[in-house]
Amino acid sequence: LHLVQNRCGGMSLVYEGRAYKLKRADRNIGDAR
Repeated sequence: LHLVQNRCGGMSLVYEGRAYKLKRADRNIGDAR
């Protein structure tokens, strides 16, 4: 995985998960427009 995970540990996984969902949400909103 990313180097950031080695630093923060589990937190990075949660953060990446949220960021991934946000990116998908942005895409869905863009497509809806």
